[in-house]
Amino acid sequence: MEKERRILISFGAAALLGLLAGVVAPKLFRMGDGSYAGFFSLYSFGKFAQLPDSDFTQLFWYLLVKRLRLICFLWMSSYTPFGFFAHLLLLFWIFFAGGMLLSLFLLREGTNGILLFLCCLLPQWILYVLAFRGELRLYFSKYGIERKRDCGIISGREGEPREECPAEYDRATRTLDFEKTYSGWMRREFLSMLMLCAVGCGMEAFIGMRLLQVIPGLM
Repeated sequence: MEKERRILISFGAAALLGLLAGVVAPKLFRMGDGSYAGFFSLYSFGKFAQLPDSDFTQLFWYLLVKRLRLICFLWMSSYTPFGFFAHLLLLFWIFFAGGMLLSLFLLREGTNGILLFLCCLLPQWILYVLAFRGELRLYFSKYGIERKRDCGIISGREGEPREECPAEYDRATRTLDFEKTYSGWMRREFLSMLMLCAVGCGMEAFIGMRLLQVIPGLM
């Protein structure tokens, strides 16, 4: 557990550092004025109301390919030495982008920027967070394999010590049960991760974008 705890602390530190850097960057580089900031305005977002429905369908397929490619790359990197750094970079970038977006909205639109920021996140990011949580479960599962192998179980608990296993439950049986249980758990987690990501893309394209059509008009 000590290794997993250190990794979680590293991930949390990367996310916090990214958020702080993102919040500070627009003010530091004076991004709140000029044509760049014009994109993050109510007027700019109001143009989404002019988009035809066919554009949202194309956007969905575009997002689906991009998001699935990213999360599958992240999952595959978990089984390489690069996996740890891939997760660090992704967390830093996501929180950096989120912090910068929030800061720009606040600089440009004041308190209305908070509502615009939430429109950019909801509801799709609820699903994306759940998908990323599933990917992290797959990532951390490799660190608990040896502990859980002793009694042939996969669960959220620590593996029971060897002396607590039944005497007749020999190593071959434990190994076989472990492989069956673990492979089934892996398939369920992987498919659930992909499904959540796909539904999130649908929400981003059809619901999130609709909100960006409606909310600026109300404001």
